[in-house]
Amino acid sequence: MTLENWAAGYTARIVANIKAEREAQNLTAKQLSEACERVGNPLGRDVIANLESGRRSSLSVTELLTFAAALQLPAISLLFPPVKAGSKLEALPGVELSNYEAMQQFDGIEPRKIEGSPNEETLKALLFLRTIQDSEAAILDSLDEQERLRFDLPDDAFLKIYGKSKTAQDSEFNAIVRYHLEHSHGVRQRLVEMTPEAQPPIPERLLGLYLTLEEGIPPRHPRAKTSVLANGDD
Repeated sequence: MTLENWAAGYTARIVANIKAEREAQNLTAKQLSEACERVGNPLGRDVIANLESGRRSSLSVTELLTFAAALQLPAISLLFPPVKAGSKLEALPGVELSNYEAMQQFDGIEPRKIEGSPNEETLKALLFLRTIQDSEAAILDSLDEQERLRFDLPDDAFLKIYGKSKTAQDSEFNAIVRYHLEHSHGVRQRLVEMTPEAQPPIPERLLGLYLTLEEGIPPRHPRAKTSVLANGDD
């Protein structure tokens, strides 16, 4: 396979995964476009139509991340979607790997200890768990940094060093926390629907944030209705 064919084929596979997830969630192209806009990167129906029809054969990294967030999925699951055990994909030109091997190579983490060849459900659960852990770690890091900046310096010194008020800095941190919280919450919802027993416990510091999220905002798309708190506050 030539480099050009490999690149086009890879894009086609990612787009097929996006379309399959869109249809599995009963979303129209318009609804997916609206979800992308809520994420912060408007991708029109024409972009989605051109990708799904094959008229466009390239997809940027930012578009991939936007589609993943809009579909409330780990981006890596669109790159390497779980398939039947034993299936191979051309991860690089001339290099065939299983989806599990390609996923491990891509994210650079230590192989997880799984007996035998992981099936589709196990792979998807692993992807979701990793995304939840990463998102919640980012939330906790942001909260810690927010507290440190808030109390380490007086207001005038903070303004001089950072060029913004503490209130403005808080708004930026709150936006970061809100983004990661919504994303993690959406992935937790998908995991509850798929395998409730795999739901990881919610960190104690985040229980209040998840409760506020569930009580205070509408779902981002029709599937986002499952509470994660019953499975995380034991």
